[in-house]
Amino acid sequence: MDPSIVFGLGNLLGWFLKVLYAAVKNYGVAIIILTVILKVLLAPLMMNSMKNSQKMQTLQPKLKELQTKYKDKPEMLSQKTMELYRKAGVSPMSGCLPMLLQMPFLFAMYQLLDRMFELKGASFLWIKDLAMPDALIAFSFTIPLLNISSLNILPIIMVISQVFQSLLTPGMDNNPQAKMMIWLMPLMFFFFFYNVSSGLVLYWTVMNLLGIIQQLFMNKTLANATVVDAPKGKRKNK
Repeated sequence: MDPSIVFGLGNLLGWFLKVLYAAVKNYGVAIIILTVILKVLLAPLMMNSMKNSQKMQTLQPKLKELQTKYKDKPEMLSQKTMELYRKAGVSPMSGCLPMLLQMPFLFAMYQLLDRMFELKGASFLWIKDLAMPDALIAFSFTIPLLNISSLNILPIIMVISQVFQSLLTPGMDNNPQAKMMIWLMPLMFFFFFYNVSSGLVLYWTVMNLLGIIQQLFMNKTLANATVVDAPKGKRKNK
């Protein structure tokens, strides 16, 4: 990713964060408001991605048929699979889009909150310094290799929210690789975020919580659409 884009986006977000702080007089609240605004701006693209992912799940039976039929013909299998995607109007990369859309903002926020001296000493709830990890309890020792020397609550909340959001995503139970990523990705994020500024962890935690609300809304919308589109006999059974 081009550093100039990340720093340019970071500078813009930094200016906007200072504007929000001038209004609310608390950087923790300002970070939450900024996160909500970013989530709203990304919502149309995220919702479209979720719809594509749902369509991908409905294609699984047909994909399995193609895999069985062309198991000895990989080139033909690839061709037929792409034809199926094209006819259904979906993209196999749609499931990666939500994370890819958020990554430039994550990198920009990391650069911003890591060097924003205004956060030094800024408090929020139990967090004494948004520029530092939210060390609730300091240990008298450091866990080897993991570089953990305090109990940081916010990264734990962040990981729980990320796992819960993944569990709400339709089709996870039928995909072994996806089930593995439900636990692997949050674990990687846990160690990556554990000792960074609590302002950054607050941003990603709020982004996860908003993602949960968005996923619940999407699941309900898709469930209602399925009931409406179902034959009358099946609708009565529901």
